[in-house]
Amino acid sequence: MVGLYVGKTGEPPVPSTAAPETVAPETPAITAARPLVSYTRGAKAAWRAKLRRLEVRGGGQALSAGPLEEALIYGPQGAPVVRVTAAGIRGQANRRDFTVQGPVHAVAERGAILQASQVDWHDAQQRLHCTGPVTARFRNALMQAPEADYLVQRDEVVVPGQVRLYVGRNLVVGQKLTYNIATESFQLERVRMVLHAEEARQALEELRR
Repeated sequence: MVGLYVGKTGEPPVPSTAAPETVAPETPAITAARPLVSYTRGAKAAWRAKLRRLEVRGGGQALSAGPLEEALIYGPQGAPVVRVTAAGIRGQANRRDFTVQGPVHAVAERGAILQASQVDWHDAQQRLHCTGPVTARFRNALMQAPEADYLVQRDEVVVPGQVRLYVGRNLVVGQKLTYNIATESFQLERVRMVLHAEEARQALEELRR
């Protein structure tokens, strides 16, 4: 429940003959500090966000907030599978999808860490769509790409376009990557380059810092 109190002191205002001032459509109807926003999938949680500020617009349907202290995304079994922190979040009150804007850090249950400029959560597909630049850190590999999808139910990171994958001291450049976080197996098409060089080792060390 949100309460709003407006008070005024001093002399009564002098009536004005000027036309009444109109409120811009972008002005939030409600602003709340440090709220907790939760969405459900049936009787189970879909996601839950801890915010520092919340603005409600568009007749109570459009939500925007920032900074985002923490968002937890829950799997079909009701357990949290991804933790997200970002500069801000926006969504619709009648939908379970949301968008977070960066820098964004998403930590998957199996230990993968994704960094991106923006992340869109599509609840029906259980998919995080990351736009970049995107960096994904796995247990024994690191990936860079302009965009990537994290498929929660399959525990896979999928890159539709060009990607740079660091494995050990090797740098592999190719396209259409599918990386399974649990098994650490991957498929990569159109491989153009494999470097067993100091350049790859230094790049990997810098990205892991």
